[in-house]
Amino acid sequence: MTDHDDDLQQRRRSGRGAVSTTAVEADAIGRLGPSRRARGSERRTGTRQARGPGPTVWPALIVLGVALVVVIAGGVAALVGTGPVATSPKTPKVVQAAGVPVAAVSALDALAPIITSGQPPANVVAAVVLPTGATVSPGSATDLGVGLYDRSLAFSSPLSEAAVIAFYRAELPVEGWKVISQGPPDHGPGFEILGQIAGTDGYYWEVGVVVSPTAYPAGSASSATGTTAFTLRLLAVDDTT
Repeated sequence: MTDHDDDLQQRRRSGRGAVSTTAVEADAIGRLGPSRRARGSERRTGTRQARGPGPTVWPALIVLGVALVVVIAGGVAALVGTGPVATSPKTPKVVQAAGVPVAAVSALDALAPIITSGQPPANVVAAVVLPTGATVSPGSATDLGVGLYDRSLAFSSPLSEAAVIAFYRAELPVEGWKVISQGPPDHGPGFEILGQIAGTDGYYWEVGVVVSPTAYPAGSASSATGTTAFTLRLLAVDDTT
């Protein structure tokens, strides 16, 4: 056998060995799952398969961000809304007594010059009324400086003295006052009516209405041209004295 024949036989043996090895590898690869075969192929070729599109967290993050903005904005609005809000006092409800010459109106605004530091209490102020058409006499607010509280305010009315007296005789009881005395005042002419009511501050309060005789212009005694002055006095009754 020549050297050429020996070389040919070696090549044939080498070829059979290579074929056998390849067949074993193919059988081993066939037993692997698809994903492991793919990874094996990636390692041999140095490439990776592109990952297909899947679920993303961006929509959830956007929703969470919007919710946080709404919560923060609501908290800021709540803090701003807790600031002091200016409110105007409500006009007290006035009870109209039967048989009075004119309608009663609340004295809340008129009594402003003598209301201080929450005194008199709201329920006492609400029980004070004026005859329609009565006006405050400018500069008449007076602090008598007696006891816990003792202040007065003067008014004028186009009604006659008798009409103003009749008005307060009828109105004080229906507004919650207990009339405790009436008649001529201790000093000077006119007529005085005194009422009492329990205040929400724990004290009893008194109102004194002193009605002066009607004044007429010189040369006239007609009730249509006369003016009647009257004074309202409010005081707290101190039971310790």
